[in-house]
Amino acid sequence: MKLLKCGLPLAVVLLLNSCVTTKTYTREEKKMKINNEGVLVVKKDGESISGKTLKFVYKTSSIKIDDQEFKISDLFAFQDKTAYFAKFGTDKKYIWVKQLKRGKINLYYFDAPSYYSSNGNSNIAHFLFNKGREKLLELSITDIAELLRDNKNAYNKFTSTFGEKDRILLPKQLQNHPRVIFEAIDIYNGDL
Repeated sequence: MKLLKCGLPLAVVLLLNSCVTTKTYTREEKKMKINNEGVLVVKKDGESISGKTLKFVYKTSSIKIDDQEFKISDLFAFQDKTAYFAKFGTDKKYIWVKQLKRGKINLYYFDAPSYYSSNGNSNIAHFLFNKGREKLLELSITDIAELLRDNKNAYNKFTSTFGEKDRILLPKQLQNHPRVIFEAIDIYNGDL
């Protein structure tokens, strides 16, 4: 009975914490939509095509916007009704990652199963960074601090929580403090 009394509040706190994080990500994803009403694809050459409906055509490895079909290998990004996505990886092995911040520094994320949890069912958010159209990278604490170094306020915001030296940054550490990362990037991008 004691276990139930202790375990139930802990389960509720963990569930609510997960909901808060999910809402935080969803709110940021919605802010990054380019056209709030419609959908779009962005080709590798930068051309953007908008429309009202988006559909994945798995048989031909393409995305259809209204009546136009585009090969996934020709695309850099797309936007559906929920978020803006960029391609992370190669044309043969990639995943679509959701954008959370856009500006001088762009921030994306994807969820992956946690191999460290006892049941393997929980997901961990992996954050990816880039400047402009540079390659998306998952960075260490040292690399993120270096990325922010030329903006004192953003750098201080990040390093006050995570430090700045050669620690290996586990995705779970960043996931537990998304607002710190969001604020540091907003400061860097001039949004705060």
